[in-house]
Amino acid sequence: MALGAGLNRRLPKGDMHLKIHLFLTAAAVALAAAACSPAPTKTEAPKAAETGCAQGAAKLATLGMCPEAAEALLQGASSPAPELPAECRWTVQETVGAEGAEVFLYKAAACGAVVTTLTHQQGAKSQSLVYGASAVFGADAKDRPAVMVLEVDTPDPRATILGQVVLVAETENERRNCEVRPAGIEGWPADALVADLNAAAKTRAKIKDSDGVREACGFYGLNTGETSYWQVKQGNALFFTLGQESPDFDPNSLTVLTKGADGKWAPKTAEPVGERN
Repeated sequence: MALGAGLNRRLPKGDMHLKIHLFLTAAAVALAAAACSPAPTKTEAPKAAETGCAQGAAKLATLGMCPEAAEALLQGASSPAPELPAECRWTVQETVGAEGAEVFLYKAAACGAVVTTLTHQQGAKSQSLVYGASAVFGADAKDRPAVMVLEVDTPDPRATILGQVVLVAETENERRNCEVRPAGIEGWPADALVADLNAAAKTRAKIKDSDGVREACGFYGLNTGETSYWQVKQGNALFFTLGQESPDFDPNSLTVLTKGADGKWAPKTAEPVGERN
């Protein structure tokens, strides 16, 4: 049976005319509403113009500037930079020091959505930066030491370094015979320093610099089996412990910033030891 015939049989004639009128009126209203509705829009990823930073990156929270602008404040960077996996790139990150008085600025790896970050730890007489997150090494790197920061408190920075070395040295031989010298190791920064036994002590022990992997002078001393060295920069002695693989932050780029009287952040200037408060 046809649908129309069935309806005519169930409805009185006057009601049928009313139903048809209501149906046509509703259809006209629906078509008019559809014509006035805006077309659906396509969702797009944020552009640099919308975030204010290249590649849609967020501004650094404390400095209040984009990573590419903050890069101009870095004092030094490795050339060439440490090697990263093909899918990663370099960006700039900040780590706030104790009580917000200093900011540590550095180049860090970004691999997809993960960015390498360093976390600040305050000690009694030193500061440390440890891994908070690692874009390359993942969760295994969390809390791994990256750099120890010691304020130079002697006119000769090497004396400050040696004092730290001797403080934790395990043997009397190391305490008496260690010295600080240029590292002179290929691939390390030209100004890298190491603590090693002096020439007389090495002669007595029949040790040669060409003997291969060698350790000397304890935790803060020479270890040719990994990349660990001292640098003096901005009135600080920095001890880097970078392991055996290429790091996913650039140690040479590490720069300490302090806020000036004008409220602007700028690289810290080293003051002569005798002029410090």
